[in-house]
Amino acid sequence: MTILNSPAADQALLGGRYAVREALGRGGAATVYRGVDLKLDREVALKVFAADDIAGSDAERRERRTREICLLARANHPNLVTLFDADWEDEPVDTG
Repeated sequence: MTILNSPAADQALLGGRYAVREALGRGGAATVYRGVDLKLDREVALKVFAADDIAGSDAERRERRTREICLLARANHPNLVTLFDADWEDEPVDTG
């Protein structure tokens, strides 16, 4: 298996398998990064929600994110990305 640019020692790794590359886009609620799935050796898009993305309690934010994740996981359209994985972390992610 050929690894697409193994992660550098100081590079962020999400979920133990996704190496974070440069930011592709940023909105009010999240940032999308180019990444590499190190297990399957393929490029991926990584959406990282901001810790303080929208007003409301932590439970309300978690509920909105969960709804978005579930909706995208069920969606099948040529203009949408396919959701392959989702993970929740209590601590903010340092993407460098």
